Amino acid sequence: MSGHADDGERGIYWLYASLISVQLRLSVTTKAVVIDKVLGVVALRQAMANW
Repeated sequence: MSGHADDGERGIYWLYASLISVQLRLSVTTKAVVIDKVLGVVALRQAMANW
């Protein structure tokens, strides 16, 4: 009986771990996209100011 419970707990932990890793990956990629956009806007403003 306890063996099945352990397997269930492991499955739940694995599910949580996979969800957390996916969320971390998504947050990292969105941060990179936001940083790219901000840098692009700053570069565009500098180019317009110099132009």
